[in-house]
Amino acid sequence: MQPIIRRRSRPAATLVVLVLFALLAASALLTTAAAEAERPPRPLFERIVKTKKIAPGLLYTKIIEKKIPRRTFVLRIDLRKAITLDVTLSKSRPSARRDPSSRGS
Repeated sequence: MQPIIRRRSRPAATLVVLVLFALLAASALLTTAAAEAERPPRPLFERIVKTKKIAPGLLYTKIIEKKIPRRTFVLRIDLRKAITLDVTLSKSRPSARRDPSSRGS
């Protein structure tokens, strides 16, 4: 013989409270989603990009990401155009990599 298990039925007031709570939670989620949908999406990392044309066929780009922090420098050369690069030393100082005997006294 099995024991008789009686299930208590929930009163109507408890059921009404649960339904109201579910509706309130659903409306809060929908209003939050609607508010975020109106805003344009923010990029994961905000960047500051500055580009300068140094010479014909030579572009210098500086990309700054403050949150990481990271700075990227890009020198883009268009090889379809004739371009020459010259290297100079500041204040006529000799390079630190040169052999001491080739510097002179």
